[in-house]
Amino acid sequence: MTSLDGVEFGYGVIASKIGADFPRPPLVDVNGMITEHFVTSLGDNLQLEVDKIKDEAKAMKRSLTEEEKTAIDSLNTMIKLKFETDMKRFATFKQHDSAALSMIGQHSSVNTFKQSVILTGEVELFSINVVAFKGLVTHPSKMAVGRGTIICTELSQNGSKVHRLHFFVNEHESQFDGLQSYSRTSPAPKETLEIAHQKIHSTHKLSGTFKSCFIESNLVHIHSEVEEVSKYTSDEYAELRTTAKKCCECCKNCCSCSCSCCSCCSCGGCCKCCDKAKNTMTGFNYWYSQTMSERDSDAKLDRLLMQPWEKSEIKSVLLPGQTHPLENGLELSAGTCRSAHTIHFTMRNSASNKVESGLAIVAPSETMANIIKFESLVQSLSVQGAVKESAEWSSMGFQAPGSVFGSGLDGAQGAFANAWSASNSDSCLKKCCSAGCKCVYCIVCCPCACCCPSKK
Repeated sequence: MTSLDGVEFGYGVIASKIGADFPRPPLVDVNGMITEHFVTSLGDNLQLEVDKIKDEAKAMKRSLTEEEKTAIDSLNTMIKLKFETDMKRFATFKQHDSAALSMIGQHSSVNTFKQSVILTGEVELFSINVVAFKGLVTHPSKMAVGRGTIICTELSQNGSKVHRLHFFVNEHESQFDGLQSYSRTSPAPKETLEIAHQKIHSTHKLSGTFKSCFIESNLVHIHSEVEEVSKYTSDEYAELRTTAKKCCECCKNCCSCSCSCCSCCSCGGCCKCCDKAKNTMTGFNYWYSQTMSERDSDAKLDRLLMQPWEKSEIKSVLLPGQTHPLENGLELSAGTCRSAHTIHFTMRNSASNKVESGLAIVAPSETMANIIKFESLVQSLSVQGAVKESAEWSSMGFQAPGSVFGSGLDGAQGAFANAWSASNSDSCLKKCCSAGCKCVYCIVCCPCACCCPSKK
């Protein structure tokens, strides 16, 4: 909530006022739990009714009438009452949502993965948090969004040291249905009937996926890119108005003019014959029902990467053409910041024995220094001397191209790629080693490196 002179602006109210591009209130937090917006977003937006009354008076360049002030006071009372009720309802719903989530999660958490994946004699060199994978631990066309990590380790094996990459992502799907109702009959001594009913249904699904692989014999290429987008909207307004206080002729003639309830008169209360019909405000309904489901991976990714902001500020306004600044002006501003740092990998997929591309979107909390250091470390351990065709990368890699090894590879350039596609060591020998080591990469593509004379 943003406060200005005691007035509370709810999520997105400022952005709505000035027409700023702004995301919808998040109904789910980063842990997959419902937020207060799940409750507060339902029902009439009473604040907009208050703003409408004020804007109409401002457009007619007049002060608020007593009736309008009364209506605003009544609406503000309802806003406060609705907020208090919503917070009580939210506390009840969240308690049940937490109970549902607490029953799972022991087998698919990042911490459990880190504690179990590192073997005896293996040490962690570097790790980095991610929020999404495409490929690597998923099907090449699937985007997995959730809490994840990439760990680079060093393993002592048979007197030598090798390095491994460990990928993990925990996807979280959630759904919540909440219904509350309350009824109360007449207070007659024998007819009193009070009924309360609440029904809640909460579902959480956690899917943990992980993969480990050797770096030296699998990683062909790694690079990263960063994309940052900032949207900013600002609206400044200032006014200085002086009005002489005197009754106009219409009041003397008992509102014979056609103006709406003496809008021409600045001294309110002088006219008694054209009072508006009193506003009749009805309380909010005690029946509530709301459903939430979050399964769209793109929407979840936007929520993790985008940071919306709103601000209100009293300031002096001086625009070109003004002879002097107007004090006590109001500036409303809102916008979004979206930062996405993507690491691209080209690796051999041990499941298909083919070289494929994949990407990981780094968590916004990671620093640029950590990302660069991780990429540099992993690249230094990757396969050296691999010849690849140029690959076309779209912004942030969300539109994934095909394998970087196209069908156009042949001869010495294609030997490395063809060897990777071999289904067994015999076919690898036939393709490069048995040809008299014309392929300079047989130390990589061939599992029996001793057959290459140049390597003896």
